[in-house]
Amino acid sequence: VDTWQLDKVNGMVDFRLLANNGDLHPT
Repeated sequence: VDTWQLDKVNGMVDFRLLANNGDLHPT
């Protein structure tokens, strides 16, 4: 797997973790 693909997947995972933690949409 190319490094840019890994970076993209890691970025998506980080984004999901932030969204799940509510950091992107604090109440």
